[in-house]
Amino acid sequence: MDWQLLSYVFGLIFIAELPDKTALACVVLGSRFKPWPVFIGAAAAFLAQGVIAVTFGYLLSELPQKILHLGIGALFVLFGILMWFKKDSEEPKNIPDVSSLKVISISFVTIFIAELGDFTQLSTMALAAKFNTPIPILIASTLALWLVAAMAIFSGREAKKYINNPAMKKLASIVFFTAGVIYIFTGF
Repeated sequence: MDWQLLSYVFGLIFIAELPDKTALACVVLGSRFKPWPVFIGAAAAFLAQGVIAVTFGYLLSELPQKILHLGIGALFVLFGILMWFKKDSEEPKNIPDVSSLKVISISFVTIFIAELGDFTQLSTMALAAKFNTPIPILIASTLALWLVAAMAIFSGREAKKYINNPAMKKLASIVFFTAGVIYIFTGF
């Protein structure tokens, strides 16, 4: 197991997910429902999205390496620029009190849809393509997403007081942009 790769992927996805709309959705869901059903639904959605991302990434890894490096680098630079200028989304409306099974379902659907085509999902896909190691990428990215989700869900409304979304977005933007430039010029 390549611990350096796992740490790199975990850190990149963790930082990118903190200011993301899915983290905000977890905060909102966690502030309105029992935390465990929300976490179960969110964790299942993140895992499903991760499997989709690494599958596509693995298929992309068959491209010539130079094209792959340039494409991933350009994608990460674009993510950095887009994240820098991304506007905050509004908080979802109140959700009525429902059973644990419905909370799991609501959480799964909410997170699954929010994560479709998201920076972290596309980053996971790009990393799986770049390193051609889908299982370690899936493990590291899923654990990062689960940790952010757990922090958001179990802290609920309190988390909103301590997370500086604009600063986290700028940090994630810089990380993506820098990683993209490095990929373009060095291939790592």
